[in-house]
Amino acid sequence: MTKKKKVGCFFAAILVLPISILVQYLVTIPMTGFTAIGILSSNLKEGIPASALAMQLYEVVSGDLFTDILQIVYSVAVIALFGWWLRAEFKKDAKPALKKGKTLLVFLIGLFLLMIGLQYLTEIVYEGIAAVSPQTAEDYEMLTEMAGMDEPTPLMYLYVVVLGPIGEELMFRGVVLKNFRRIMPFAFANILQAVLFGIYHMNVMQSLYTIVAGLLFGLIAEKGGRMMDSILAHMMFNLLGITGLLYLWADNPYFQFVWMPVMVLTLILGSMMLFPRDEKAAEA
Repeated sequence: MTKKKKVGCFFAAILVLPISILVQYLVTIPMTGFTAIGILSSNLKEGIPASALAMQLYEVVSGDLFTDILQIVYSVAVIALFGWWLRAEFKKDAKPALKKGKTLLVFLIGLFLLMIGLQYLTEIVYEGIAAVSPQTAEDYEMLTEMAGMDEPTPLMYLYVVVLGPIGEELMFRGVVLKNFRRIMPFAFANILQAVLFGIYHMNVMQSLYTIVAGLLFGLIAEKGGRMMDSILAHMMFNLLGITGLLYLWADNPYFQFVWMPVMVLTLILGSMMLFPRDEKAAEA
């Protein structure tokens, strides 16, 4: 590969972030504008003061329904754009549906175990940051409450568990990682894409633990050779996070003694099932 092409690959990967921000604006501004026009037209004959209309618009655009619809529309736009980009640039890199020697059941169980371990691993990161900077943890909790994550709606589930993971994987384990892989070893490429993935979330707490998650998603995508692997992993991870299934017994005094061994065990078992040491034996 020529130096010019290498530079092109690097900047193609870096451009994913500003392009994703641009897509956010291209979705948010028209949706907010159409909402404002709708509110104005429906109250035009009422003689309502402009300040009251502005307050009504603020209440609508800051509400859960508008936010959920906005996130879904954004995710669909991202999936369409980066799905097309990935297919157009990396179509020749497509891999078989599943490696020989791996059954679908073993794959899914291994992936699920790994995501359980990852949930607890990111919890360690969260607790560590909270211990060092309690204000960061408080700000993050307030942000999640404002986003409606404490009481997720069906539309929120659709975004967090399905559309969000697909879009983010197409961006970071797709366009970003694949472009970096063309010009550098996997270890460096994986770290860079994970850092960009963290920056994408745009708050300190989430950025730091998503870097950890991004490293594992990148490894899964690389070892499996398919986007679907990391997409499923991301979906499982987000499902466990939004439902809080792993913390249903957090009030139990024994929970503090159990979750660490569970994290280690699931990470080891999941890794053994997904990434066997003897790849040739697994493919035989």
